[in-house]
Amino acid sequence: MATSLVEDPKGNPKRPLEANDSSLDSGLDSGLDSGLTTDVSPKLEAGTLNSNDAASVADLRRIPTKDTVAPSKLAIILAVGLPPVVFIGGLIMAVVWGGVNPWFVALVFGGWIATGLGITVGYHRMVAHRSFQTYGWVRAFWIAMGAMALEGCPLQWSTVHRKHHKHSDEESDPHTPHKEGHGWFQGLFFSHVGWMFRQHTFLDEVEKFSPDLRTDPIVMFFHRTYVYWIALSVAIPVGIGLLIQPTVMGAVYGFCFGAGFRIFWTHHVTWSINSVCHVFGARPYKSKDHSRNNFLFGILALGEGWHNNHHAFPNSARHGLKWWQFDLSWVVIRTMSLLGMVWNVKTPSKKEMLSKVNS
Repeated sequence: MATSLVEDPKGNPKRPLEANDSSLDSGLDSGLDSGLTTDVSPKLEAGTLNSNDAASVADLRRIPTKDTVAPSKLAIILAVGLPPVVFIGGLIMAVVWGGVNPWFVALVFGGWIATGLGITVGYHRMVAHRSFQTYGWVRAFWIAMGAMALEGCPLQWSTVHRKHHKHSDEESDPHTPHKEGHGWFQGLFFSHVGWMFRQHTFLDEVEKFSPDLRTDPIVMFFHRTYVYWIALSVAIPVGIGLLIQPTVMGAVYGFCFGAGFRIFWTHHVTWSINSVCHVFGARPYKSKDHSRNNFLFGILALGEGWHNNHHAFPNSARHGLKWWQFDLSWVVIRTMSLLGMVWNVKTPSKKEMLSKVNS
């Protein structure tokens, strides 16, 4: 594929938009131990925080517990359990009262694409893997879309994901379906949703896996204001529902379908990458885990289902490496690169890809 060049706005030399970065297969270690921050956890336990340390911890402590930045179990139960209940309620009302305006279907689809890309382009490829660089406003836009998917704040999401890559399908992996003692079904359930009730993101894990994000003002803004993005994720479809059908039922349908079903669908498509794509599918590339390419979720998850490709080349902005592996997230990133909105986009070279082909 031809590469074009773009000027880095910060004055750095021009680089190819698709930089064949030799560090693509090196995981996420490089740069994460660069001294950007120090581990405050021992000081936290000993009660010897200075003012700078205290301010740093205050940024992380969205939930007022001693050492975790994860939501409470009640919050997880509500996030997992309420969307399907709300959707089913809306479906029953639609059947009883004679159907629903087709524009509500468009509302669901549009919300899924917008917030789903917020996870895939924003949280995953941009924040967690640093697969490309961009302007602050572009970064903020995609993180905002990801926040409204209701999968957690970008700091927590990226920390969990980086830990997953560091220990993929090992016992320390937060959501592997191959945990010791788990049968086939139990492993799938655990990796899909069960892990969220047993795993928490602690301050020392943020220090270990995401010190660079601690100093990212945009990431930390969304971390501190995450609750407002939850509210917007519900309020926007309710408002659009009122525009579609300016009655109480318009607001109700906007809530049930534009919020409830859209959140439910986006959640389970994302979670299927953790579960289905570590059990079912092809393994064209060598990786240290059980990651697999799954055609169905390659489409439904906007390119994330080409998961073996991703684990073989974790920092690549492109997951669908073959012409027939449709990757909507890559289409978006490539389009932004052609418009000069992103730069230093990482993709593997043909040589790197050939070196990892499973024989």
